[in-house]
Amino acid sequence: MGKQTLTLSSKVLISLLITGDLVLGMRGRIIDRVYRAHLDPDRHLKRTLYYLHKKGYIRSEDKQGKRLIKLTKQGKLKTLLLKFDVDKTRAWDGKWRVVMYDIPQSVSHLRFLLIHQLRKLEFVKLQGSVYISPFVLNDSAMKYLKTTGLMEFIRILTVEKIDDDRDLRKRFKLS
Repeated sequence: MGKQTLTLSSKVLISLLITGDLVLGMRGRIIDRVYRAHLDPDRHLKRTLYYLHKKGYIRSEDKQGKRLIKLTKQGKLKTLLLKFDVDKTRAWDGKWRVVMYDIPQSVSHLRFLLIHQLRKLEFVKLQGSVYISPFVLNDSAMKYLKTTGLMEFIRILTVEKIDDDRDLRKRFKLS
């Protein structure tokens, strides 16, 4: 999986999640990056905030004479989804991470969301509703699964031994 680049709107969302709010008029790291790219920061920030508001990810409020931008519940979920990842920094510990799910038809949109995320994280379909990877899901991924209610329908196993995992080791380029 190649290095992901975040759009300005993604950076604003992550900034909002980390700080809890964004005070309009502040010049933070996000704006500095826009400056370095020789873009008009006010125009890009306004466009980004308009887009995020239109999508329902943020809301604004006045507090003590300052205009604050806050994440909505949907914005928090979107931010967690942006940070949904696996930990590839450590050497493989010899254990496999297996995700099994049984998601009812009534919430099939969650199934498609889960499958999309697992594939994005390089999980491989082992069979039916079972995906496998040598990588550990990060804390944000676990928090996202809990927040969306997906944990109700899935189980994550850490497996030390599989009868014949040569094909999996080859697929993930493991020794």
